[in-house]
Amino acid sequence: SEQFSYLEEPAFVQLQILTAAVKVYLKNPDESEDLIATVLPLASENNENPDVRDRQVLKQFTFN
Repeated sequence: SEQFSYLEEPAFVQLQILTAAVKVYLKNPDESEDLIATVLPLASENNENPDVRDRQVLKQFTFN
């Protein structure tokens, strides 16, 4: 089976994943804490796309 790599996905897919993870977290924060803790760092670490990084910063600010 092929392993999923967030950073290898196109920017529009990364943005969709980030948005979906935040929506899931907002509906079920207790059940999706691990999900958001995984996705938010991936959206910023070593990400060359400024749109994805900027969106991640906004989402991270929302949770702090």
